[in-house]
Amino acid sequence: MLLMFNVDNITNEQVPFLIEKLMKKGAKNVHVIPSITKKGRQEHIFLVDLPDSEVESVSSEIVRETGTIGIRILKEEHISYNFEFKEVEVEIDSKKYDLQVKIIYNDQQEYLALKAEYEDLKKIAAEVDIYSFNELKTIIESEVTKKIIDKNIRDIHKNLVKYTKGSLRENNLTMPRFLVLWYITKHQPVNMSFLHDKMHMASSTLTVIVDKLVDNELVKRYRNPEDRRIVLLELTEKGDKKLCKLLDIRQNFLEKALVDLDDSEKEELIWLLGTVLENLEELLKAGENYNE
Repeated sequence: MLLMFNVDNITNEQVPFLIEKLMKKGAKNVHVIPSITKKGRQEHIFLVDLPDSEVESVSSEIVRETGTIGIRILKEEHISYNFEFKEVEVEIDSKKYDLQVKIIYNDQQEYLALKAEYEDLKKIAAEVDIYSFNELKTIIESEVTKKIIDKNIRDIHKNLVKYTKGSLRENNLTMPRFLVLWYITKHQPVNMSFLHDKMHMASSTLTVIVDKLVDNELVKRYRNPEDRRIVLLELTEKGDKKLCKLLDIRQNFLEKALVDLDDSEKEELIWLLGTVLENLEELLKAGENYNE
């Protein structure tokens, strides 16, 4: 609840002292608003946020310190949000700093915002004097946001790969064999050179993988009728069914992960991910410097 009272008999210098006293008595927060009364006198309006259990002790302290003869009790509805603290490392002008940030969520644990802690910002600002405090806060929170996005993308990938590997084991396949099936079905018929370019592995290793898929009747190997020197690869009917089953399993898993998103949120996610992907592809085409 909130307690509200106004006093016109204390100076500005006394205000911090009174705030500290009320906090020690159990107030969660104290806000002070300077104002002018109807007779033109200066006063301070205090808003004291506190739990119901501390009303008596805090009210008594207010009367003792200010001599006020009336305190209003305001019954308010307080919207509170979930949050957690995370330790992060940021780099400012080639020097690394550790600090805490507060990550804020709603009741559905959806990310809303982040906030760098004041004391940590103050310590860094004392060492980095080329930025104002607000500039430094913006830089740090921007850096932390990028780190959180990067970590979330990596964690999504890690969990999808972990689940995919588990489903592959259940179906007697490995990740490299699954990828070979995937590349073949997207571009079939293909030759070994094509797979070598896509898989980035030694030719001898790739040959062993393809041989195993052929032995399991998932891939068929045959000579190109137009040039018998070229060996082509295609999925068999059994291989196509196996791949479709595995892709369905993966998509069902992803669908469960998206269960809390409505249709409009899924559409927005598609647009956001598509934008990121398009930007990444453009950067790679432009020859982005790997050392930057």
